[in-house]
Parts: sequence; C-alpha cells; structure tokens
Amino acid sequence: MSVERQTLGGGGAPSTINPTLSVPNNTNLVYGQEFYFDVILTETVGKLPLGKNLTVTPKGTGLTIDIIYASLTTTGAEKAIRGQYYLKISNDESKITGDKVSLNISLGTDFNMDIIYNIKKIQFYTLQLIPDKQVIVIPKTFSEPKPSDIGDNYIRYTTQLLEDTGNPLEKKPLKNALVYLSSTPKDSINTNIIVTTDPNPADKSATIKTYTPTNIVADDRTFISLISDDHGKVSFRVYSNNKIAGGTTTEKPIILVLENIILGQESHAYTSENVYIITPRPQDSRHVLESVMIPSADGGLLNGGPDEPTFEVMIEPYDSPTPSDHILFFTKESDDGVPDISKLVLPIYDMQSTHNANYSFPIPYNVLPHNQWTEFFYVVARNGNARYSVGMQLKYLGGGSDLVPSDGVTRTYNKVEVYSSFADYKNDRTLSKPEEKNALLWEQAYTSRAELSNYINNGGYDAFLKITATNDTTDIIKKHPQVGDDVYINMYVRSGNRNFFRQLPKTTLLSTLDSVPAGNTTLCSTVIPIIHPKYSGISSYSEGSPAWVYFEYYTMDKTNTPTYSHYWRGMTDTSLPGVDDDS
Repeated sequence: MSVERQTLGGGGAPSTINPTLSVPNNTNLVYGQEFYFDVILTETVGKLPLGKNLTVTPKGTGLTIDIIYASLTTTGAEKAIRGQYYLKISNDESKITGDKVSLNISLGTDFNMDIIYNIKKIQFYTLQLIPDKQVIVIPKTFSEPKPSDIGDNYIRYTTQLLEDTGNPLEKKPLKNALVYLSSTPKDSINTNIIVTTDPNPADKSATIKTYTPTNIVADDRTFISLISDDHGKVSFRVYSNNKIAGGTTTEKPIILVLENIILGQESHAYTSENVYIITPRPQDSRHVLESVMIPSADGGLLNGGPDEPTFEVMIEPYDSPTPSDHILFFTKESDDGVPDISKLVLPIYDMQSTHNANYSFPIPYNVLPHNQWTEFFYVVARNGNARYSVGMQLKYLGGGSDLVPSDGVTRTYNKVEVYSSFADYKNDRTLSKPEEKNALLWEQAYTSRAELSNYINNGGYDAFLKITATNDTTDIIKKHPQVGDDVYINMYVRSGNRNFFRQLPKTTLLSTLDSVPAGNTTLCSTVIPIIHPKYSGISSYSEGSPAWVYFEYYTMDKTNTPTYSHYWRGMTDTSLPGVDDDS
C-alpha cells in the first residue's frame, strides 16, 4: 500500500521517492503479534541516488525488527529498492507507551519516514471464520470470479473481530487489524482455491480483487494478509481453482479448513469448520454406489410416527472407506448431475474408521416435502473425487414429529446439565466442584460463541453435558437413571441457518461418587463432551428470534422400552459475535 511522500529532513523539499508498505501506517496490531513487513522505495523521477542504505529501525521500546532480506545499498542504476523484515510486538504492556509502537524508514538523507502502529487486545475467539455454506460443487467449466457471481459458485467466509476492553459485555469492533489467512491442507490457498474480496453482488460498479498468497520459503509459511474493515469485519470469497491446464479444466476436490492466525499468538488459533469442495457426479456409471436403504419406506412411500422426528437411512458398505470420508445426503439434483447444495441434509456424517464404519444414519422427516416425490441420494466426500450413490425416489406422506423433543412421551429423569467449554473437565471429570457452577449454561440465557471458545484449550470440546445417576436400586422416585445404564442422548437444533437432529454416542453411566454434596453416598455423575464444532455455527433467525438447542436422553430396558428425561431447551446464537452495525 502506498502512503504519502515525506518531506526531507533539513531542506524540507518534497521527496520524489514513493514508499509502498505491506502493513500500512496506523494499522491496529495485537500485543505479542509478529508479522512480515515489506518495504519498497521507488524513485518517481530518474534513478535512486548512489550509495544510499535502506534502514528500518524501531523507535522506543516494544518493537524488535529482524532483517530477512534487504537491498542495503543503492548502485545508482535502480529505480526501486526493497527490504523484507520480521517485526515482533512485545507481549509486555509495560514496554509499550500509549498503546503504540513506531519505526523509522530511511534512505540516507534522501528519504525519512516514521510509521506508527496501534497496539490492542483482541477477543481471540472472534478470529474464527464462519462459512456461509458447507459444500460447493466444482463447476464443469472455469470462469474468472466476478462481483455478480451467484452464491452457489463460492463460499463466503466472515467474522467480526472484537477488541478485548476488559469488559466482557462490551462488543467493540477491532477495525483496521492485520490477520493472516492460512489453510489446511497447507498449500490449498496456493493451488486448490481462489480467494477474492467480497463485493456486493447488487452493486453494478463493484470490482473484485483476487488475493495473491505470500510464500515465505525459509519459514515454510504460506498465507494471505487481510485487514478488517471499519466494522471489524473480515469477509472474503473462496472459489474452487479449476483453471484450465493443458487444455482441460482441472478439478481439485478437497476438504478445506481455513483459519485466521496472529503470528506469535498461535496458541489462540481457531479453525473454521470443514467445507467440502466436491466433484460433480461422474458420467461413468461403473463408479456409482448403491442407493440408500430406508427400512420404514414401502415402495418409496414414507410414513412417520407422531413421536418420531427422524427415520433411519442405511447405506451399503463400499470398498476402501477411510476415516476422512464424510457422508453428505441430498434431496435434489440437477439434470446434469450437480447436487442442489440448498438441499443438503444436516448434519454431515463421518465414517469414523475403516474398522468401525458407520452405515446407519438418522434423517429428519422435515427435510422432505409433503406428498412430493424427491430423489434421495448421498455423496462420499473426501480429498479426491467424490463418490455418488444412485438416487432413490421417495415420497413423504407425513406423520413425523417436528424437530423438537416429543411432548407425547412420559418424561421421568431429570434434565441434563449443560456446561460451557470453560468447565474444568480435565481436572474434574464429573464437574462436581462448586466452582463449576460458573460454567453452567442456563436455559433462560443466550449461548454465544464466547461460551464455546475454550475448545482450543480443553481438548476440542464446545460444551459438556452432565447426567447424574444413582446407585440406589431401591429408588422409587426414578428422578435419576441407574449407574451402569446405557444412555442415548439426542440433540435437536432449530435455527436460522441449519436445522438438524444428532444422536450422540451411547454412554454408560459411571459409578464414581460425586464429591459434592458432602457425605453423598448415592449420586454419581457422568459427563459427555460435545466435540467441536457440533454446537458451533448456529445462528438466530433473520427477523431476530433466537435459535433453539434441545437435549434429552433416555435408557432402554430389557423389553426395549425407553424411559425419557425431561428436556433441556436453550436459546443460542453461536455464529457471529452479533455486533449491530449497518454493514
């Protein structure tokens, strides 16, 4: 980025040397942040003077500068001189005066310029990027990105950086802040995807810019530099890089993970959830998988029960499943073999492992239209060409319950308790200590991204569910299940962007006595972690009403009769931080 030319020291005449800086003056940085700093000085009239040294030096404390590369002395034959440096902001607030650091750039006496950076604190969880969709299909032909592109052609990633002011209730945007975008697989932003700015498609005068990744070979780093806008927002598009090579369009299917990082603060790295960039259906039918099996469908006709929110879908075992395989169900496909991504059925399922592969899945009735034939099929997404099943014609005749726990069953057991990611599960496996109450998520309060943000420090868990059992076999009140019982936990989500049902893995209730209350001889708690990102990325409805998350559990007796708990119901918005603005 160019900045205004500086006057010379002494004579005061305007300089004809134009500076270009990779991190412009007045950028907001973070305590402890490290970054690459490129300087190019260009003489706009003639050549640079002979024998001048390019120097970049810190002013005051709080900033150190290492030289990576610099054309230190001019020869009199060049119009420009370039240097690359590695800058480190101190994490010690006492070394930084007035929340600012500064440096000086000079070329002998011919150019002299001071740069000032503002140093802030950030709420690190706001680095996490939120994709607007989880899958796109690689187009069969390549076209350059355009501002007016329809949303199915790309994934929009967004987040809003918030400053840490010391007041957890204050939502202050961190504007004009530097972050680096990186990818997993690491080289994806170089080869597999195209990253662009995110102009408004309705603005006919808008332009679009494709970002060029920076490759630091010596440090084995590849990234794209991004600056948050005046609302603290970071937003960009990701396209599949199916550019023509050797006369044909190249397909690069991947399971993509992106993250905003602040170098020097890598312990606060928040990755986005998986996004699947998949190939279209192959024309060669030899590579197509068998259609799904739905035990409750008779001739393709499906009736639901009044207390059944889901129906069972089974797939045939296929050759060479891998733990990285993911199963995507769809209810619509175009004539040319492209899945309608708006008809993706959530959640996306993992195959788990080759030895314990999962071939049975609960699907909500409400993803199907009433009394209409639809084509139900699945895709195996992986780092490589996707595999498609034959479609099954299916008509839902109604009868299934809504995507909430049923009010038509008798409920006996106590509700689960739900704890945020800040519960000390590592050192208190039953969450029985009194201080754990500070991490409780209450049904009357919103759950936000902040409550889930400690997953990067706790082993990868968004939240924790606690079920208390009893070892008293004579208990006639039956408020608690028995220790040793197997429990089945259902999670329901109703929100503005995703609606789904998920059954958590079967759990056997433990027999270890709770340490609280004192003298307890009967109560034993079991904690079930919710793996990230199962609770994340859930947004409120567009008109402002809250999203809802429900948890219930049940046990099965010897006659396969279930006994249900009361259900926990909480308001949530675990997508963006929710700062009001006009952007």
